[in-house]
Amino acid sequence: MKINSEEEIEDWPGVYAIINKTNGREYVGSSEKGILSRINQHERLLKTGKHNRKEMQEDYNNGDVFEAEIIFILPIGGTRKQLLSREIEEIKKRGAKTRLYNAPNWGMHRNPQTGKLEKIEYTGSYYLPRQYLGGAWDNGRDSEIVPRRNGNDADLVKFKITPAIRAAAAAAGQSLQGYILAAVYARMEQEGQPLEIDPAESGEEGGL
Repeated sequence: MKINSEEEIEDWPGVYAIINKTNGREYVGSSEKGILSRINQHERLLKTGKHNRKEMQEDYNNGDVFEAEIIFILPIGGTRKQLLSREIEEIKKRGAKTRLYNAPNWGMHRNPQTGKLEKIEYTGSYYLPRQYLGGAWDNGRDSEIVPRRNGNDADLVKFKITPAIRAAAAAAGQSLQGYILAAVYARMEQEGQPLEIDPAESGEEGGL
């Protein structure tokens, strides 16, 4: 998936959008652990038909073209509140202009005819990160600083990016990291060890 960014970025916490270039609809999300990894996960789910945003998956299956946009990179020392506040801001701003793929807000109402409780979705109103409750924030976890991965991380792999790798990624319309992760994913599939990502470790609030 092509990523629109004015400069090459690393896999840091931030806010992103996935944009359907065919019809203009968008999905806005955030990740505490790395937006490039999160965008790549969205792409894998779409390619395998497993994305839980049904309309987004249907549009992808119909051949619509999707691109990702980096909206915001959380500064070093930034908190969860800063990250989620920006995500909420973007959901509200972009949701006012177009119908998002994000999960709609909803509530339970009793049907006067049947007397049963029914789920009602509110058109044009979207689910916001659960840490945002009527304007009140949790003073504990939400004020915590979101860490960035660094060079001392034992799981961080560094290698030289050659011009050939850059050219191949550009030809595929992918970011460098997305292209490399896709290659790793394909190799693991070939060897019978498919790459699996635990949704609980995805770092994105509110689910997909």
